[in-house]
Amino acid sequence: MTRAKRSPLIVALSVVFLVSALSNVRGQAPEYEVQFLGVASSIRAINNVGDCVGYYLPPVSGGYERAWVSIDGAALELLPLPAGMSSSTARDINDLGQIVGSVGVNFTSEVSYAATWIPNGSGGYTIELLGTLPGFDYSLATAINNLGDIVGYATFPFIGGGSPLYFDPAGNVSLFDVYGFDYSCWDINDARQVVGEFDLLDLDTGVVEELPIQARAINENGQTAGRLVHGFVSPTSYDAVRYTPGIGVEIVTIDPTSATSAYAINDNGDVAFEWGAAVYLDGVGSFALTTLLSPTSSQWQIDDLNWDIDINNGRQVAAMALNTATGTYGAVRLSPNNPTPEFIRGEVNGDGAFDIADVVTTLNHLFITASAGCLDAADSNDDDDVDIADAVYTLQALFTSGSVPPAPFPNCGVDTTPGGLGCLAPTCP
Repeated sequence: MTRAKRSPLIVALSVVFLVSALSNVRGQAPEYEVQFLGVASSIRAINNVGDCVGYYLPPVSGGYERAWVSIDGAALELLPLPAGMSSSTARDINDLGQIVGSVGVNFTSEVSYAATWIPNGSGGYTIELLGTLPGFDYSLATAINNLGDIVGYATFPFIGGGSPLYFDPAGNVSLFDVYGFDYSCWDINDARQVVGEFDLLDLDTGVVEELPIQARAINENGQTAGRLVHGFVSPTSYDAVRYTPGIGVEIVTIDPTSATSAYAINDNGDVAFEWGAAVYLDGVGSFALTTLLSPTSSQWQIDDLNWDIDINNGRQVAAMALNTATGTYGAVRLSPNNPTPEFIRGEVNGDGAFDIADVVTTLNHLFITASAGCLDAADSNDDDDVDIADAVYTLQALFTSGSVPPAPFPNCGVDTTPGGLGCLAPTCP
């Protein structure tokens, strides 16, 4: 077991260079269209495809909690139950459509067994019960990454929290007993980093790092989101924050006089937080979601007292909302309603020039903080991925006989080979 305490970082000269050379990409806040998914009591997650999961207490379920899924904005559907079970919750969904949560014989998730729903390729799901730890009665799966790693915690009936747990087919692992991970698991990324309150665990190295914030989410760049507690609990004792290793803690709260916690962060560094139903959009600012709705969605009021909120890499937001015209309350998906963005491939920092500064911005995005607002522009070689190969590609185009970036280049244009990256902050006017 290895535990590393967070201490002030001495930043290497190369890192200082990258930070000082960075030009912040600025964009406008998107306008959102609201898609009503259905009557529900909770929406817990949205993946990068736009699928959402949650649970609710509909009359047809006989008063028992039931997990649901919405595929790409379609009306929500109940997830199947295994034999002998009468209730369920869905807590997370990965980009492959695999869902985790719990099933039980009681009316509540407090008495439940961790479970996963795996798409079977025929429009249905295969359900697997994940077990618990010795000495515990129940369990709950809270998060799943795209590798299929599942985390959660083992529980006793009607007792909040429990022992942090990695669900392993070869035998479930107590993260406290093996690594000294002290808190319930809330999220896991594809680098197999787990966050739970003040701890971050790297499953590959076994190192537990103490975080300077109370974290609830982590993205693929290792940035975490949660809250910064100032002292004793009071109406103004904590703020929604984003923490970036090597950079520090940034407060993203709109109103510093109101206690707010962040519950989600995407790979662009955008943060979603409750008590105001708001988002912090990297390079743009913080906004209450209701103020970003399009005129055709103005009848919707995003629930600002509900902590069920999530945001994906396309800046789609999952939330709860009230239709003030009809009185209908339920789960919604908010999607940006912006025209197709234009950009110049390889021109990453938005200054209009294709030069070494774009390489610096790409490297900064990869190794320091997610700072490229237009990932399509950073994808210099157009392989639908932003990685070190893009920096190399640009350097070869600038200083050797390497090929210039594919279209759109050298002028502004739309992506002729659209993929999954997107361009949230277009670098063209």
